Amino acid sequence: MDTTAGAGRVVPRHHGILWRAVMAGPPHSANSLVDDYASTVVDRGDGGLHMIGAASSMTGEWEADYRVRIRGLPVHTAVDDLHHAIREAAAAYGCLHAARTLRQKLPALSPAQAIEYAQGLADGEAPAHLVAVATEELVKPLNPVRAVETVRHGTPPSPPD
Repeated sequence: MDTTAGAGRVVPRHHGILWRAVMAGPPHSANSLVDDYASTVVDRGDGGLHMIGAASSMTGEWEADYRVRIRGLPVHTAVDDLHHAIREAAAAYGCLHAARTLRQKLPALSPAQAIEYAQGLADGEAPAHLVAVATEELVKPLNPVRAVETVRHGTPPSPPD
């Protein structure tokens, strides 16, 4: 962090698919911690302008929200890890063993649901209603305070002629 910057100086930082502009306050001021972490994001793809609160900026939780909600990109979750483990168990030991493993990780499922889920994953795709149960149990929702706020929507670049 640039702690030598003068009051109100904007310090741009490249951050993968976007630029972050961080307001660098005077060093050791009462607001310097918040100023150093609160930032504005400019999407490199479409020029959209987004605000990130200080709390989200400090924890990094804004990144997943930005990638999913703003950019529409997939994010790896605990459900993905579960699916990988169940597919491996089904391939190595069969669907019944995979269903038992699934019930250990998701006790909310009945034995019949666990077998249906494991069989679906082994055959290619899990039933959507059971994936919804897994998502509710395993993926904690984002605190709205930590969400990215869109200030100005960007315009996607036009394709070359």
